[in-house]
Amino acid sequence: DARRPPSSQAPTLPLVELEYALLADAAQVSEGKTFILGGGVTILWRQQFPAPLGVVLVAQLTYHRAEADSDHTLRVQVIDVDGNAILPEIQGEMHVGGPAPGIPANVPLGVPVLIPFPPLPVLQRVGAYSIEIVLDGRHVKSLSFAVAHPPAQPGQ
Repeated sequence: DARRPPSSQAPTLPLVELEYALLADAAQVSEGKTFILGGGVTILWRQQFPAPLGVVLVAQLTYHRAEADSDHTLRVQVIDVDGNAILPEIQGEMHVGGPAPGIPANVPLGVPVLIPFPPLPVLQRVGAYSIEIVLDGRHVKSLSFAVAHPPAQPGQ
């Protein structure tokens, strides 16, 4: 019989998940909505080095009601192509709350996250970089981007 025996373990609760993550020129949250300016950045054009990142990490976490009123940890690390951290790890603790009154039971809950990177000259050279996102100890995303010199303008 190929059927599995019933599990003796209690069912696990749904996890808080990373719905999306992207780099943007700017972003802000108002009334639960995320307003993104210049979103989807994959190449940072820098004239000279060292240079600042000059972007904000925009993310949306989603969760089931069963996860409401729980605490979570988000860690973000920016690394270069050699695997070296170019900034100290950014870590934050957050509490996800319950739904607003009147929200139907089957609607997923969400929390926007904005992480503006400090205006420090951390980019030392052109190349490939990534932002590693860890949620509650689980690696959930590698967000890759490149740093390059701007293309030459005609007549230069």
